[in-house]
Amino acid sequence: AAFAGSAKPLEVLVECDTGMGRCGVQTPDDAVALAKVIDAADGLRFAGFMTYPKAGGVLENQAWLATAKQKAVDAGLD
Repeated sequence: AAFAGSAKPLEVLVECDTGMGRCGVQTPDDAVALAKVIDAADGLRFAGFMTYPKAGGVLENQAWLATAKQKAVDAGLD
């Protein structure tokens, strides 16, 4: 609410749990759903996804984020 009507929206990242088990949304679909909520909020701007990748899980991390990115693009999110 603090940024509603602001000339410069607050840029918000969606934290994604890509295997580390710390915090963040659990699936690419959840990531996009949260990104849509952010995008629709007055004064906020979806700025992307972030993660703390699991050691040794580079391929799984890349696949997770690639899926989330494609679903976001398909949903009309930058």
